[in-house]
Amino acid sequence: MDSFEAYMKSIRKYPTYGHARSVQHINLIKDEYNALIHGNLKLVAKIASEYANLWPKFDVMDFIQEGNMALMRCADFYKEDRGSFVTYLGQAVRISIMQFIKSNTGDLSLFKTKGQREVFNNLSKVLQKYQNEGVSLQDLSKEYGCTTQDLELIMGTYNPGSIEDVLIDSPESEYILDESVKLIRIKIQQFRKTLSKRQLVVFDDTMYTGTKSLEEVAKEIGISRQGVRDIKSRVLRKATEYFDLDDLKRISVGEVWRN
Repeated sequence: MDSFEAYMKSIRKYPTYGHARSVQHINLIKDEYNALIHGNLKLVAKIASEYANLWPKFDVMDFIQEGNMALMRCADFYKEDRGSFVTYLGQAVRISIMQFIKSNTGDLSLFKTKGQREVFNNLSKVLQKYQNEGVSLQDLSKEYGCTTQDLELIMGTYNPGSIEDVLIDSPESEYILDESVKLIRIKIQQFRKTLSKRQLVVFDDTMYTGTKSLEEVAKEIGISRQGVRDIKSRVLRKATEYFDLDDLKRISVGEVWRN
């Protein structure tokens, strides 16, 4: 029995749907999906209102739009092992709004202190330390020169005293980061096409994955370590023109590759 015959045998157990039955199931799925979306619009609006009060420079409807987009993503990708849907959604909405604020605030004038701006500019890194590495809010506040309340606010969970409850067993921010990682990876694949064979090896092994030393790469492509350094410098110059600073930082610390 060839693979096609085996496949046909395996699918005989499923009933064949005609047009009417197919439409019935499609409508059922749409109805359930819409019910889930409509049932959580008030939660999105509530969270958006909180941020509108904190950042009056922005229109609350912009926050609602960002929140509703996060809601639709959550409806598409939620799984039970990700914890409570409400918690999953709440954190996803908050971080989506924070990303919107970050992308639309070039001078970061919303924040008064250097520490606040530093956290805001390195939000992905701060979340990584807090959620994946277990660094406490107190230690992070010392590292970045700000208060724990600043961290709660900037990390998208402004609810003093309850940030731990919001984040426990809740990978919403991980999902949001995964989505941004996918976009960076697409740009990386496009960037790799602009490199020569030697430049590609140097980029992959010393900058993207960071898994090899200069000496190892030098032996692999048959040049000196200084030659590798020179190629790496040229690749870095090209990369700074191709990627924005935040993406380049995430690539250089291995975040994009590891995820």
